[in-house]
Amino acid sequence: MTTQDKWDPPKHCKYCGCELERPLRSACDPCKAEHYREYHREWEQRNPTLQARREANPRRKREAPGCLDCGAEEVRPGTAYCKNCGTARSKASYEKNYAKHRARRTLKLYGITQEEFDQVLRGQDGKCAICKVGLVFHLKRGEQVPEGCRIGAVDHDHETDEVRGMLCTPCNTALGSFQDSIPSLLSAVSYLEKYSSPDKQ
Repeated sequence: MTTQDKWDPPKHCKYCGCELERPLRSACDPCKAEHYREYHREWEQRNPTLQARREANPRRKREAPGCLDCGAEEVRPGTAYCKNCGTARSKASYEKNYAKHRARRTLKLYGITQEEFDQVLRGQDGKCAICKVGLVFHLKRGEQVPEGCRIGAVDHDHETDEVRGMLCTPCNTALGSFQDSIPSLLSAVSYLEKYSSPDKQ
């Protein structure tokens, strides 16, 4: 007996009985949306504090539809602001909470806190531990890399995941290409010394 024989997906909505366009669902989209709204209405009635906070929301108190900032008639679906005002408010909120966003991004990408990140970078004078070029991290949208600097990367041990230091992207990529092999790196140095002109040594 196959899985299909054991369980046959519903073919009709359990609320209105209409034929389902999407298999593996128990209700059609309109009935599901109405059921969802009804559930939240009952849930709000059981939570007076939440209901009072919702009623105090300016989006529910406005007399006429339109953007709350500029009064434009067309607003983004599910919001109380037009496209331009919504974008401006999102940008302002991001700038206001930039430190929190940066700390969260640092922890997510590198597994260290912002304080640990800043401490390691200060210990290297803000430069790559190998080539000593200036490092920049967390560039904002549209922001260009300053002249004489490179985008930085947090170097870590691939076996222990322990952070070793801050490198520029080319140096970090080079170490990865050599798979952190010291003999291979020394061999590369010997190769370059063999074929380098005296003025480059």
